[in-house]
Amino acid sequence: MNRVFARRVVAVVAALVLAASVVPEARGEAVVPVEAPTSPAYPPNAIMVNPVALVLGAAFGMWSLRFEYERRLLPWLGLAVQPSFMHWSFGDLKVTGGGVILGAPMFPGSSSIRGFFIKPQLGLEYARGSYESDSGGLGVFSIGATIGYTWQWQSGFIMSLEGGAAFPVLFGDLVSDVTLPLKVMPMLNYWIGWSF
Repeated sequence: MNRVFARRVVAVVAALVLAASVVPEARGEAVVPVEAPTSPAYPPNAIMVNPVALVLGAAFGMWSLRFEYERRLLPWLGLAVQPSFMHWSFGDLKVTGGGVILGAPMFPGSSSIRGFFIKPQLGLEYARGSYESDSGGLGVFSIGATIGYTWQWQSGFIMSLEGGAAFPVLFGDLVSDVTLPLKVMPMLNYWIGWSF
């Protein structure tokens, strides 16, 4: 019995000596905790331009600029502000306008301004035109929503594609001269820009 007991004591002591040589605190070294890997942090702000509006506007002789500034407010919610400006001139016909669309993009399952989103939005835009001695203005208030996807890279480049619909309400002195072919306006936007 003593021999079996002695073997067990030797085995336990040998195991403790081996453990002491491997475990850092047993050797008097500082223990540095290893952090679990986390997903990289993405910038919470972005400024983007709609290149399609620029290209289509240029194709029809129009200056058309549409920007979007987006900021993450909460881990799943952002604020989007889209100012726009357009000017078109053809002979005696001149049209100038602008407006702003405010949106609240919601990113389910994301903690950044990237990934799948749903964006309810309100818009107010107005254009004024003149032809020879006649002039008039037309505005539109709209409420709608888009769904889309935003790609955001660590380098800062950001790209977004969205589509949806809005319900327009016209106002201004040219309302009686305009008939909308649809009660719902389709929307399609492609954005590229920089996040910071």
